[in-house]
Amino acid sequence: MVVLIDETAGARLATAEKQRLDRLRNQGRSVGSITIANTLAVLARAAGTEHLPDRGSMQALYSRLRKLDDGLVPIADTALLSATTWSRYRGGSAPRVEPVATDLQRRRAPVPTTGHCGA
Repeated sequence: MVVLIDETAGARLATAEKQRLDRLRNQGRSVGSITIANTLAVLARAAGTEHLPDRGSMQALYSRLRKLDDGLVPIADTALLSATTWSRYRGGSAPRVEPVATDLQRRRAPVPTTGHCGA
């Protein structure tokens, strides 16, 4: 299952469930898996494609998205405009892009390593 999520509490819950499934899989149990992506990862993957052919288009789209999502950090606090993001990747894999942690994010408790989401 692929989960696209930016909301902090939901992302923590999904991460905890992913870790639980990973532990079960490592114990030899047959369980599914969760891949978690966020807006920054999707945008990084699209960098240099027909959807976001240049940094200007990335900045314009990100600006529009920030007006709709107050949780997005300023683009300067991401790697979305970096040379790494815009270089071509062998094997078709885009880099993992994470925002620079804000003060609020640094104060939040770490993601729990146990638990069940109840789904």
